[in-house]
Amino acid sequence: MLYGGSNLVAGANATCCSWIQLVNSAGVTTLLEAMAMGKAVIVSGTEGLRGLVEDQVTAITVPPGDVRALRAAAASLLGNPRERARLGANAHAAVQSRFDIERYAAALFGQLEAVASPGPIAWRSGTADQGSGLL
Repeated sequence: MLYGGSNLVAGANATCCSWIQLVNSAGVTTLLEAMAMGKAVIVSGTEGLRGLVEDQVTAITVPPGDVRALRAAAASLLGNPRERARLGANAHAAVQSRFDIERYAAALFGQLEAVASPGPIAWRSGTADQGSGLL
């Protein structure tokens, strides 16, 4: 995690993960750690992070590079402890249900199995969370 690790996030009221537009999943570890700790998260809605959060349910998403939207989201969360708690609880539940180690291992196994099989690689539904950027 950036800038001092999990201790900084643990003491925060909210966490902001802001990136430029990328197609890879840069920042996913930081984002998922904050969500796992039950923190309200503001995140740039980049292509690489699509599928990890649901806007207004598990996080607040803002357009990449939109400083005004980021500032407004931060001000809104800082002034609303009840909303921070709601987003944080939803984020924590999402991490527990979608991104636990067993699910990750099963998805990884499915992808390795597909790569090892002869012929063209065909993604099978339920073997990998393609949209999450985790694998």
